[in-house]
Amino acid sequence: MSVRTQVVRPSVPPALRLSAPRARGYLRSLDAGAGLLGALATVGLLMLSGVVLLGSLLLSVQRDANALTSGLTDASLSTNLLMALLLTAIVVVSFATGGYVAARLATTGGRLQGVAVWACAMTVPALGVLLAAAGNTLARTVLDAVTDDPALLTLTLSVLAAGLLGALLGADAAQRHRSAALRP
Repeated sequence: MSVRTQVVRPSVPPALRLSAPRARGYLRSLDAGAGLLGALATVGLLMLSGVVLLGSLLLSVQRDANALTSGLTDASLSTNLLMALLLTAIVVVSFATGGYVAARLATTGGRLQGVAVWACAMTVPALGVLLAAAGNTLARTVLDAVTDDPALLTLTLSVLAAGLLGALLGADAAQRHRSAALRP
């Protein structure tokens, strides 16, 4: 004699069922609140990374200011490449986290949520730079240096691309986890 257990799921009346919104276009499946929260997670991680890097820089300055200044100005190609890879890794991880958060919070539109995170996180700094450059000569000098130097322009564009890639990877991971959780 064997005892069989059966899972009984209560039925929900049709009037109380929550239906997922049907996407008729890409913009209809965009959840702005989820994208904004993902962007806030991204910015928070970027700021935390910036604080850690600033703290390590201040410790280096406290130890030997002359070595640090000469090291930053006379850095070799391998040191610059290593710093660029570190910056890119921080950006990819931060945006992947934000894309994951946004795609998990949204009901539909996984990759679109990643793009929304990237757009939200990139719009505010871009507007800040443009507004600062319009009224501040120091900001204009920095902006001119970035646009005139091919290496800095390449680094800036690669960080922008890495942010988009990270946000899309995070959104894809969230979609995979959601579909794995829904499988019986």
